[in-house]
Formats: sequence, C-alpha cells, structure tokens
Amino acid sequence: AMFKATLDTQNIAHRVQFINMPQTAYQPAFNSIYPPEKYDFVDIALTSHDPETDYIRQKAFRDLLDRPVEYIRTPWKIHISQVRDRIEKGIGSWDEYIPKGGYEYFLSLNGPARMGGINLKK
Repeated sequence: AMFKATLDTQNIAHRVQFINMPQTAYQPAFNSIYPPEKYDFVDIALTSHDPETDYIRQKAFRDLLDRPVEYIRTPWKIHISQVRDRIEKGIGSWDEYIPKGGYEYFLSLNGPARMGGINLKK
C-alpha cells in the first residue's frame, strides 16, 4: 500500500502493475500467470555491499522461475534496517528516505513508532 501511495502521488501508477502475492519463488504457476513474453521480471542489481543471502535469493529466482530477469541499477540503495539505525542516531528523518505519498501512508500507520518500538523522529 505504501508503494501504491507513492506511485499514485507521483502520477505514475498507470505505468506499473503491482500485485501482492506470496514469495514469488514458491508460486509454481508464476510463469503461466505472468508469461515471460508479456511480463518482465525486474529486480535490483546487487553490489559488493549486499549480503550473500541476496545473491542466493536472486540465483534461486532465476533457477526456479526459469525465465529472464532484468536488473536495474539504482543511484543508491539502503535497507530499512539501515534507515532505522541512521534515524536512531539522529542522521536524517523518515521523510528523507520515504518518497512523498508513501511517507504520508507510513505516518498514517504510526510507522515511526512501529519500527522496533524505539522513539524515532518523524
């Protein structure tokens, strides 16, 4: 919902089809529901800073789904645990890490208080 709120606020929701589903790798019918000739499977390109588990997951998706995977490179990538740690140390605030639309949704869920139960700046 936070992702959809961000897309709606940025007026780009019409360019993306977002479907909630359980773990992709565990969906035996994934390729028949989303045939490779019609849908791209897109993931974030990994860097040397990513944990080995992310490399294992990406390889598993390719192998289990037996389909091409497109990788996009982002200018930067940060995990939510790193964001929480930075905010806890007083480095930035949530609205610097969460885009407009998603940030407002995050606040509506009392997101800052729910992130580990620690007192974090909004």
